[in-house]
Amino acid sequence: MLGGLYWGAQCHKGYTKRSYFVGTVHEGFALPAVLAIGLAESSGSGLSFREWAEEPFSTYTETIHIMLIAYLVGDIIANLRASPEFGTSLLVHHALSISIAVLSLAGIQAGAGYAAMAIVLPELGSLWLNIADVWPSPPVFLLRFFFYTSSRIVSAYFAYELVLLMTDLTSQIILTSLTMLLLVHNGRVAHHMGKRIFKDLRDKQQTKVAKSK
Repeated sequence: MLGGLYWGAQCHKGYTKRSYFVGTVHEGFALPAVLAIGLAESSGSGLSFREWAEEPFSTYTETIHIMLIAYLVGDIIANLRASPEFGTSLLVHHALSISIAVLSLAGIQAGAGYAAMAIVLPELGSLWLNIADVWPSPPVFLLRFFFYTSSRIVSAYFAYELVLLMTDLTSQIILTSLTMLLLVHNGRVAHHMGKRIFKDLRDKQQTKVAKSK
């Protein structure tokens, strides 16, 4: 709401400034805060991380899923209204992410902690997309690539652990398929980031050679 009131429909690189503001708050502060509170409470109850991760939904893990769904739906609506450049790629990402979160809420009886980790970590990695758009530079692009890819690798492990706990074969197949599609999409994004890094390195090397002549 604050982002919408302050910037309205103003855009940056084809996306609303409201999207950048809400995304930063959501990815960098809100989701990690809810997760941290949930982990602290479970630790205070004497649960190990694995015990917490394998539990059914709690208030905190359920809230994380609902926050993700609400954020992604709001992001789609805001950007489609304000920006004709809102791309198909991001729409596909949001649709897959929403589908996975809804399926998790509806279909898992155990492993809610794994599901929550598989949401919060990629969102933290995606925070660097916003940072790189606002402060573009080669070092930031390198950090963006590292955090984006590493967060996806770790979250893929948590998704794997979640699927192993599921007892319904149909739900396992659907969740695995959606997760694989999302990881393929993320892999394409990471590949684009890697190409940008190598391009910057190549340009820097060419500039040095030109100056030395």
